[in-house]
Amino acid sequence: MIVLSGSDIDDVVKFISKLDYDHGKKIFLQRVYLDLNTACKLHILSFIEERSRSDISRRAIQMMIDDYEREYGNLINLVKRDILMWI
Repeated sequence: MIVLSGSDIDDVVKFISKLDYDHGKKIFLQRVYLDLNTACKLHILSFIEERSRSDISRRAIQMMIDDYEREYGNLINLVKRDILMWI
């Protein structure tokens, strides 16, 4: 079961409404705080793989989303069905 606070719901509604007209645009979402060890490894991986740190982070996030959706279904459809119907 998905549990969101009021401000989380507002953010989700805002993002979903943007999807109707703005499909491929990249946006700056938030800064990510990493411990020093992880940050160092990210820099090393970026150098070795010749990819930006943003690209590596984006791919890791997309992999987690893909894994979740394989098990539970499309996240946007889940939210539209289970949460937005109650607003």
